[in-house]
Amino acid sequence: MFEVQLLVSLRGHEHLFPKLLLFPTSGARFLRYENGAWKTVYAHELSLEQRVKIKEAFGMAFKDIGYEHPKTVYGEVIEDRGTQITFSALGQQAPIELKDAYKGSSADRRWEIVGRLKEYLPEFEIKVPGKSSIDVTMKGIDKGYGIGEMEKHLKIDVHKMIFVGDALYEGGNDEPVKRTGIETIAVEGPEDTKKVIRNWLSQL
Repeated sequence: MFEVQLLVSLRGHEHLFPKLLLFPTSGARFLRYENGAWKTVYAHELSLEQRVKIKEAFGMAFKDIGYEHPKTVYGEVIEDRGTQITFSALGQQAPIELKDAYKGSSADRRWEIVGRLKEYLPEFEIKVPGKSSIDVTMKGIDKGYGIGEMEKHLKIDVHKMIFVGDALYEGGNDEPVKRTGIETIAVEGPEDTKKVIRNWLSQL
């Protein structure tokens, strides 16, 4: 997923990749660039049995609340990322403007779905990202865990880091970083994040 969402747009800047560390799927996987290729430092893969159980739990949760998928979706609705199962209400490739309109609308029933999932999957982490998704990972594997791994591998104290995220609210997939003591900045999405980064760069 990072290939499509991030790395494609960075073509031509491969010389900077050794300085880029990737922690996709809520910190459940860590990739770093070495000798011209991306190498996996660690990956907390879900077992086949766990993946099946999570997907079945989504199906039961949908049935419990009478949830119906939109007539038009853009890509996979339930995506198996190996280290994480992600539900995307509009599909993985839905346009950002549709995701913006979905969040908080009458169609957005993610918290109801999560309520049922917690009964079926108490042994997993279940978080709600900013726009239209639900993420499920192994217990204890979340973005707070990822911050701890960054601190360990980068040898940079967490109090010298800043976390920028759009789901720092209670139950959001960014919320777990708060337990690490890291400084946080809440944003609304990619464009807001760009403004924050550009402001930093202008001060360097």
